[in-house]
Formats: sequence, structure tokens, C-alpha cells
Amino acid sequence: MSTTHFSASSDSRVVERPSDGEQYADIDTTRASSEATEQLFEKVGEVKRNIEQLGALARKAAQETVGGLRHSALAKLDRKRERASELERGVEGRIRERPLRSVLVAAGVGMILGFLWRRR
Repeated sequence: MSTTHFSASSDSRVVERPSDGEQYADIDTTRASSEATEQLFEKVGEVKRNIEQLGALARKAAQETVGGLRHSALAKLDRKRERASELERGVEGRIRERPLRSVLVAAGVGMILGFLWRRR
């Protein structure tokens, strides 16, 4: 490194100028740093694409799971509705067979519920 001395009346500074070899080393370092930065940006882009793909796969898996659960829930609901209809038909049949007994049972249940609600 060559050194140049400047002198002023009240200020004396030393300015150092890099040699040609040091300038080329700085250029090589800058070039390597630039290449590393470029590679880093490429890797970041790759990671971003991978994350987007994983997100799409997770979304698809969630939709399939929800669809399966929905289908299962609807099937169970249909079975419960059918069972409720069977019970309703059975109760209607018993009421038609013995109408007086049905009225007396309903009145008794109503009285019991009335006493229970009155206590509260």
C-alpha cells in the first residue's frame, strides 16, 4: 500500500491508497459476495416455492378430510332421521291401538312435569 502525506497549516492527514493487487482482491471479494447473494436469493425463491406447494397440499388434504367428515356426518344424520321416523310410527301405532291409555299417560307425565317445575 502506498502512502501519501498531505500537510496543511493546521491539519496533517495521511491518506493511504490501495495497491493494484489489493484493488483486484477487493473486486474478487465483491464478485464472490455478489455470487453468494445471488445464490442466496435463488435458494430463498426455492424455499418460497416449496412452502407454497406444501400449503397447497395441506389445503387439499384438509378439504378431503372435511369432505369425508361431511359425508360421514350426513350418513349418520340420515340414519338417525330414519330411526326417529320408525319410533314415530311405532308411537303412533300404539296410540291408535289404545287411545284412552295414551291420553292418561300423557296427562300423568304432564302433571309430574308441572309439579317439578313448580318446585323450582
